[in-house]
Amino acid sequence: MSPQEEQKAAQALVGTTWRVEEFTITFKNPPEVFIKGGPLAESEPNGVTGEYTFEKGIVEVTASDETRAGTWDGVNLVVDGLKAKRL
Repeated sequence: MSPQEEQKAAQALVGTTWRVEEFTITFKNPPEVFIKGGPLAESEPNGVTGEYTFEKGIVEVTASDETRAGTWDGVNLVVDGLKAKRL
């Protein structure tokens, strides 16, 4: 991915919401991300705000002391081998 393609892909991620397993993830202006659902539902029923980075096609999301990585090509988000569903 060229630097121009990477910048375009990074911008395309901002403002999108995705479903990954039982989680709903909303990417806001970097580095802010909002996560709701899954095991967080018991301890954080309103969701949590975390941080994300995007570099060389890799997205890393950190929230509640846990980091998950995935890939983003500007269209498809894949986390832990699972293709996320855009909402």
